[in-house]
Amino acid sequence: MKRKFMALLLSGVMAVMGLTGCTTKDPVAPTQPAATEKQDAAAPAQTDTKDSQFRVGITIQSLENSYWAGVFGEVEKLMKDKGWGYTILACNDNSA
Repeated sequence: MKRKFMALLLSGVMAVMGLTGCTTKDPVAPTQPAATEKQDAAAPAQTDTKDSQFRVGITIQSLENSYWAGVFGEVEKLMKDKGWGYTILACNDNSA
């Protein structure tokens, strides 16, 4: 009886902990007040300079796997949408 109670109790605790981790709220609160955000939104957009542009380099063992090819296709799309420069290098199963 004692084992069943402990198993039920631990199962309940695990279920509560699992549901607690699945939240849709942003865990990081904004650090700037709302008035500052409104001022920033009204300001003209910055032009891209070499200092402010991001460059991302990605290496992968092989793009022959259809899953990873699809993932990196989406990564390319997201990089283009953000205006970031990127380089994706497939090593084709060669560590050299």
